[in-house]
Parts: sequence; structure tokens; C-alpha cells
Amino acid sequence: MRAFSIVLSVVLVGTSAARVSAQPVARGDVTGIIAWLNANKSGLSDYNDWYNRSAYGGVSGGWFWTDHLKSEIEAGASSPAELYAYRPIDINGVRTYINSEYRFSTRRIAASQQYQFLHNAWAHPHASVGVDVTWERTERSDEPIFVFDNLTRTTRLVRPESDADPTTRVLVRPFAELGVKAYMSRRVFFRTDMRLLFKGRVDEVLFRFGVGVDLGVLSASRQ
Repeated sequence: MRAFSIVLSVVLVGTSAARVSAQPVARGDVTGIIAWLNANKSGLSDYNDWYNRSAYGGVSGGWFWTDHLKSEIEAGASSPAELYAYRPIDINGVRTYINSEYRFSTRRIAASQQYQFLHNAWAHPHASVGVDVTWERTERSDEPIFVFDNLTRTTRLVRPESDADPTTRVLVRPFAELGVKAYMSRRVFFRTDMRLLFKGRVDEVLFRFGVGVDLGVLSASRQ
């Protein structure tokens, strides 16, 4: 409920911020999106702190308050991605390391306010700010641990391979976005942008591409 309230409040900002003006060329739009997701996991490893083999897919819907101001809501999910990491552990006074394989996947909903530059043109740069609510699922597999026994002068197994129970956490993060919307016809457009999510610092980067269609288009042509 809290996450839904945050998303809803971002959308409502558009209503209060909009000013009475000429009717927008389009009332809204719908976009199918694919993206390359890069996520910061520096808390798990000192050397391999980002995973970047995850694909993201989603759909967004926008509503134009004016030709320049648009509220947008988006839902999507990312494919599982792997990250290898290690952490130190002491066993009977001997320092060794646990090697682990992490698998991450996400489901998310986001709401944003977008400012679209230019008027009734074939290409529109845009900038957005918003809130992203992510449900992140994490799975972890630990490799077996071997240590060298100085008494027997042999290597022995001290912990077998194991799998941790999957966990899911909810992340609520602000984001900023820069991109461009370019028309292929009067209603159909191609869209590309880069979205940065923050949690103290840059926490995720998405390079996004999409194809969409304007809804409720007036008779005016692109100039």
C-alpha cells in the first residue's frame, strides 16, 4: 500500500503542475520497452560489483497535460542475471573464502513526470524524474569450502556446496531520465533514453529502447 501511494503521488504532481493551455496535439501514448539493465552490487563484492547481463521488458502509458508536460506510469520485469562474488571467513583460525553465485531478477512499477521539448515536431528530446518501486528476488549458491590441514598435510572439505533460501526485497528509489522521442509517422514513434536510479549513489542504469503510438491525436501534422 505504501509503494502504491508513492507511485500515485508522483502521477498526481502532473495534475497540480499543469496549467490551462491549448489542447495538446496528442492526449496520451503507449510504449513497449526493452532495455539493458546494469545494477550496482558493491555490497557483495570488492572486485565484481555490477551485474550487466540482464534484459528488461516493460510497457508504459503516458498522459499529456500540455504539449510539454506528461505523466507516465510503467510496469516491467527483468530477466535473471548472475553475479559471482567471494567473502572471507575464518574456520578454526584459518582464513579462507566462500565463493558464491548470486542470481537476481526484478519486477517493478514506476511513475514519472516528463518534460518534452519542442512543439509538434518530428523529434522531441525529453527529461524525466520519478519514483521506481522494485521487487528484487535474490538466489544464492555457495561453492564447497576446502582448507589445508597442516597436521595431515592434506586438503579437506569443511563445508559442502549449499543453496540459500531465495529472498525478495522491496526497493523504492528516485530516478532521472534523458532521452528522445522520434516519429516514424504521424502517430507511431521510436523512443530511446537512459534512466539512472539512485540509492545514495547511482544504483542502476538502464539503456532503454521502445516503439509506441500516440493516442487521441489531433489533425495537426508534424512540422
